[in-house]
Amino acid sequence: MEQQLYEEAMGLLEAGRAEEADQLVASRLEAAEQAYGREDVRWAKQAFEVAQFLVARKSAAEARALLEAACLAAWESDADRVHLLTIQLNLGEICLYMGDLSAAEEHLEATVQGRAAHFGEEHPAYAFGLEAHADLLLAQREVGPAKDKVEVAERILRAENHPRLSGVLVL
Repeated sequence: MEQQLYEEAMGLLEAGRAEEADQLVASRLEAAEQAYGREDVRWAKQAFEVAQFLVARKSAAEARALLEAACLAAWESDADRVHLLTIQLNLGEICLYMGDLSAAEEHLEATVQGRAAHFGEEHPAYAFGLEAHADLLLAQREVGPAKDKVEVAERILRAENHPRLSGVLVL
């Protein structure tokens, strides 16, 4: 996903210009909504960047609301559905962080199934979904099923010598 807005806003934030960063993301999201409407994937992609910024600003509830709205866009093309899978993963992780385990489960299961269908069950993208789902299972005290998902993710990432392997091993 493009990160232009996120990087620009984070640059302002890191320069001590938080109010400008907040204004920037709000104005760009509003402009995207006026130009395309919330059902358009272009608005949803912009909403994803704003949500990432909001997470960095410790505004998880606002980020969650944006990502929930972004999931409702018309994700029609294969390339667009890949973006949706990323949004679902991030939304599930935010729900987990917020302690809403049932919502986290819904979104993380959706991304795991979507990743399996789109990429196949031997692709690192599938392993990323498994990793996040395993984290949820641990929060639910489902150690056995979590271990199973971690082992599959580890095998996939090890075969690819993927840099995210270390995170799976820690989990």
